[in-house]
Amino acid sequence: MRRFEVIAYFVANLCACVLISASLVFGAPMIPGVPLAVPKAPVAPQAPAEAPKKAVPATEPAAPAKTQEPAPSTVTTSDMDSKPLYDEAVQAVADGETEKAVDLLSKCIEIEPKNDKYYSDRASLLKELGRYEEAIKDYTTFIELRPDATLGYVNRGILISDKGDQQAAFRDFDKASQINDQSALAWNGIGMTYLRSGDAKGSLRYTTKAIELNPDDHWPWNNRACAYLVLGFYRKALSDENKAIELNPTFGHHYFKRGLIYKAMKNNAKMEQDFAKARELNFDVEAAR
Repeated sequence: MRRFEVIAYFVANLCACVLISASLVFGAPMIPGVPLAVPKAPVAPQAPAEAPKKAVPATEPAAPAKTQEPAPSTVTTSDMDSKPLYDEAVQAVADGETEKAVDLLSKCIEIEPKNDKYYSDRASLLKELGRYEEAIKDYTTFIELRPDATLGYVNRGILISDKGDQQAAFRDFDKASQINDQSALAWNGIGMTYLRSGDAKGSLRYTTKAIELNPDDHWPWNNRACAYLVLGFYRKALSDENKAIELNPTFGHHYFKRGLIYKAMKNNAKMEQDFAKARELNFDVEAAR
């Protein structure tokens, strides 16, 4: 059942990043290919009301242990076999027929309503189509079937944060960190909710924790660069954004972000150079500025 290898972006794009708007310097994360509206930070409180239940270690943590999550449920309620339909869905994704893939996964769910994999896969596609409420509903069902898995909480948290509810998003990321305190995605998500709530300084400890756990993920580097930029630490912001670009050199969003850092540093030549590179990589600079 787990053969969505052809759609690497199902999981690769789980981690959202905070975009910097012209007035606030940061805003909504950019999901590759799907520009999102800038969410409004909560009026009060400006930071999550509750402190994360997991304390961040003062010292650098040990390398994350690889945990094996329980195998997905595969209880069927029909004599029909969903495998051929799932194979069709995989091919539909490969062919760029996302709507068709969603319909096929819906049929798979009718046959196997307790197969959590189908819900998470369909949620990923619904998210790409901009059908966020439906995606959140699927992730909620996934969580009901797999309450021990961080995947559902992290992905649902990202979507809820995009909608502007940082408190609810924080609770999902915090739950994920409780299930697995070695989850870089969970810690980065907590940092994102702090940043989006207006507490750039408070976000630093969590994005730094995420970097320590997974230094090869470009998103935490980018998110910490956002925080440093808001705080006025331009050289630190530039260093982190350079690292994000090093890890993902074909992602236009990072060049746009570095362009904003150069703008803050009053280096207009390099700013325009990075904005041009972002456009070359199909990032809408004018819409994001």
